[in-house]
Amino acid sequence: MITKSDWQTAYDDIIEDGRARLGPPPTVEKIEALRDGKLQEDEAERVREMLAHYPDLVRALTAPFPRDGAGLVTDEEVAAGMARLKERVHREAEGIQPPVRVETRRPVRRILARAAAVVVLVGGAALAYRMVNRFDGVPVLLSADGQLAAPSRSAGQTPHQLSTETDYLLKPAFRPAQPYRAYQLELFDLSDATPRSIRAWRGIERVPDGSFPVELSTHGLGEGRYRLVLYGIDEKPVPLASYTIRLTAP
Repeated sequence: MITKSDWQTAYDDIIEDGRARLGPPPTVEKIEALRDGKLQEDEAERVREMLAHYPDLVRALTAPFPRDGAGLVTDEEVAAGMARLKERVHREAEGIQPPVRVETRRPVRRILARAAAVVVLVGGAALAYRMVNRFDGVPVLLSADGQLAAPSRSAGQTPHQLSTETDYLLKPAFRPAQPYRAYQLELFDLSDATPRSIRAWRGIERVPDGSFPVELSTHGLGEGRYRLVLYGIDEKPVPLASYTIRLTAP
């Protein structure tokens, strides 16, 4: 019988072997280039394989954003966190030395556990790659409401109809009258009398088609009306445009 301890030992062996063969973890710059599709396929494949052997790094980079307004971090906290992460990755890259391994004869059940863990690791690597490098959301171009509206007021425009069973790459379109230092989007749930902020995206950028794309997973969102609000930020957030959305079950 293969015990939980056997599985953990086999998994640790694979992680150790992979790190010894591949070397230190990829830099944050490499991971960002992988996410943006800027690497050649052979280099991209190597970075994916390295990420599979540094699961803690993947978890740190793909942790979900807070879903309620009370837990949102500031731009300064995000910048400080990224700086600490980069310092940690560079420090580990400089300090990691290939471990000296002493080969011993392993019992059969250890070999079976290790072989089975390979399957688990391959699946985990594929998941890590999808999380870091690809979002399979349906792109939707959103036009702004007819008038700038507070989250609690109707903007007088037919809502954009979306499904609770589909993830989306939302592309709210807007041309600012003046440039701002930064932009952010915030999603409000309009199901109650008082709108409730449920998600926010900071540090977003306007792309050539005139939109501010963000990834929206509908997991955990119920049917109803929502409002996406675009802000320009200099000293404090200034609401620029709103986009009304209705989620319905298929």
